[in-house]
Amino acid sequence: MPAIASASLPASASPSFWTYRRRLPHWRLRGATYFVTWRLKSGLSELTSAERDIVAAALHHFDGQRYRLRAYVVMNDHVHVLVEPKEGFELTNILHSWKSFTANQLQRKCGRHGAVWQDESFDRIVRDEDEFWEKRTYIYNNPWKRWPQLKEYRWVSLCQGEGEEGDAGTEARSTEARSTSGAGLRARHVNSEEAELHTRISEAARLLNEQRERWLNPPEWIEPIARQVDAEDSFEDVPADARPLIRQSAIMARAAKDARLKKRTLTNLYNERPTWLKLAHEKLDQAVLAAYAAVDPAGGWDETWAQVWKETGAGQPLPAGDPLHARRAEVDQLVLANLLRMNHERAG
Repeated sequence: MPAIASASLPASASPSFWTYRRRLPHWRLRGATYFVTWRLKSGLSELTSAERDIVAAALHHFDGQRYRLRAYVVMNDHVHVLVEPKEGFELTNILHSWKSFTANQLQRKCGRHGAVWQDESFDRIVRDEDEFWEKRTYIYNNPWKRWPQLKEYRWVSLCQGEGEEGDAGTEARSTEARSTSGAGLRARHVNSEEAELHTRISEAARLLNEQRERWLNPPEWIEPIARQVDAEDSFEDVPADARPLIRQSAIMARAAKDARLKKRTLTNLYNERPTWLKLAHEKLDQAVLAAYAAVDPAGGWDETWAQVWKETGAGQPLPAGDPLHARRAEVDQLVLANLLRMNHERAG
């Protein structure tokens, strides 16, 4: 099992937990597992097969020494990793090493010039077992979500963990396997109450991801670009089975140059924090809090706690004059105390 975190963790002076902020908020919890994403710098050509090989090899290089890889996928323009830093190694340094080394290799071996990756990465503490499996499944399905016609993809891996039945790795994936849910991947019996909680969390996470994706790449903006691409090239000189992939790559390459889409970044989204995003995160927080209430009655977990994180998210404080300011501080401390107690009990 990976280390887990709470639904929304508070800032604290505790040496086990700390936060910092650049353009995005970043939470750090000693012993946690993180879901990490970084992207190619805007306007650059997509990663080639050879370049994806370099990135995947770099991810494996210190696996088992500095960190434990739990899953990853190297896509044409971004990378997702599920990783658990080992004691004495911090995620910030691991990320810097990955991005710096691969950028250097892509410049030296593949003819890239200048900055390769966007400066800042997105990282998130995995809150609990349900989110761990949800993120792992999301990573696994990523290539087929973008390119449904794929038969295999060698730059995706569900890295083998303790007590798991192996790594499907780079093998060809069947449609049935690709649609496997997080609960199915665990291959363990769950009762109806647990299943309901798992479903609630997965559904809330799915809706959040769908809404964010629609904001990042609005169909009404992408569709005209697709029509322009289709009007200019039928891709008849490309093998039929590769045609959808090449067409999609051409669409996304042109979309990357669109001035409006360049502004549609996660950083800008979370700076704006529209109402739909607040409500989606509140729904997910409520689902996770309900799951904690079911497995940890001693913690006094309550879905209403989600209200205190709704306006700013857990990474940013409420203004001192906000009516929920005092309640926020109280809930933050309860969550952190519960989390530390549960991790201590798990460690034995």
